[in-house]
Amino acid sequence: MSDATNNHETPITTLPTAGSTDFDANEDTGAILVIGAMPPGAILTKDRLARIFNRGQVSIDRAVARGELPHPAKLLGSERWTSGSIIRHIEKRMAEAAEDAKTIEKHRI
Repeated sequence: MSDATNNHETPITTLPTAGSTDFDANEDTGAILVIGAMPPGAILTKDRLARIFNRGQVSIDRAVARGELPHPAKLLGSERWTSGSIIRHIEKRMAEAAEDAKTIEKHRI
């Protein structure tokens, strides 16, 4: 599927099973669970990320610009991410947020 695919595709709705190569999500399970179930080297297109997060491709671009997602790498002329790079980026952001919360709490006391 190309990155030029229509942004109005059906959202991903099923979870991966052992040995499956089709990794999908729904609101109950969350995108991180789905991405975390992938092998760390699984390559994701912008379209695939948009469907996993149940957003449009423009939202993926905006999340990258805000630092919420890592910058992609160009591969075969298109932007690509690995599942591992996304998980590492989000884990780093969560750790930073936890540290910020601790600092704020210290200043309150």
